[in-house]
Amino acid sequence: MNKQWSIHILALILSFIFPVVSMSSNLAGFEQKFFFQYWKIERKQKTVNWFRQNSFPIFFQYELVDNIMVSASRSMATMKSNDQTLRGLGDTKIKFNYQSPTGYFRASAGVSLPLGKNILKGGEIELANKLYHEIFEVDVARLGQGLNLEGALIGAVTLKSILLSAGMNYQRTGSYHIIKNTFSYNPGDQIQFLLGSQIDRHRITCRNILIYRNYGVDQIGGIKSFEQGPELEWHSSLMVYVLKTQINFFLDHRWRKPSPSVTEFNFQMDNARRNARKLGFGLQYPMMPTLTISARFSDYYIASNELGRGRSSAQQISMGSRLQITDYTKLRLEGRFSIGQMENDTLKLTGRTYLAVLQASI
Repeated sequence: MNKQWSIHILALILSFIFPVVSMSSNLAGFEQKFFFQYWKIERKQKTVNWFRQNSFPIFFQYELVDNIMVSASRSMATMKSNDQTLRGLGDTKIKFNYQSPTGYFRASAGVSLPLGKNILKGGEIELANKLYHEIFEVDVARLGQGLNLEGALIGAVTLKSILLSAGMNYQRTGSYHIIKNTFSYNPGDQIQFLLGSQIDRHRITCRNILIYRNYGVDQIGGIKSFEQGPELEWHSSLMVYVLKTQINFFLDHRWRKPSPSVTEFNFQMDNARRNARKLGFGLQYPMMPTLTISARFSDYYIASNELGRGRSSAQQISMGSRLQITDYTKLRLEGRFSIGQMENDTLKLTGRTYLAVLQASI
């Protein structure tokens, strides 16, 4: 297995730890995204709720010295629902990456500076709670939070056609205020351990990633509020080349003890993360050397909580294209269309997302 593949799998695994951008981790340049998302919730063919989010994340990356990259990212977002509006800038995230010359070891250290909008008012709180549900997969669920620090180490070894990886990540979370002149909220710290593997056999590639994650105790005003505890994730994918077509199959699972949502000052703090499963497949085909088209289907399922409530599911079809404009510039366009159910099939969901990504390397 060559160096290119080892770098690819390390970047793939780190994307589960630092889900920031799709740009290669060893390229200098910038990436600008444009997200337009709309969701409608119906009960018995009558609209009971809707929301829209437009977000514009931007990302810069630069090589300081050989094998060391520095990156910075920030989002701007506008959310609207009925007569409620929430807009503002997100926190500024800065990260340093070291990659060994062989490509088999990486270390990352990052900081999230609390420069975004975190103080919310009446209608903004209600809208923020809607965005926090996992089934919507919104690009920006929270604008501003506290000062967060994080670090990660990951290494890999090869055994003939098998690449094995292992790593860990720790995130130290800081406190912040949600409503002015009230108690501060301090989310629990997070620690993650992972194991990854990639097997290459001619025109077939199989990847598996196992992640153990534990959340610390959340506090409000210095007093314990709740503890999310541990969870386990498994991400598996199979990639097959048939002539020029790339076919992908994937299956993601998350297991954890169900927990209720936690609300303080009418603000939902815990996402009530529960057992979840996502599966699907996708196709990619090069129409010409500079243009690739793609299509994908996925089915996302979130289990009920400990009270038997909150079961949700969504099916999504997406179509996209990737254009190599110049040797240093790429443009990706994608449309996603979803239908689903919430609250044990009592509510119907429909959603659509339009995405444009412009990348330029230096």
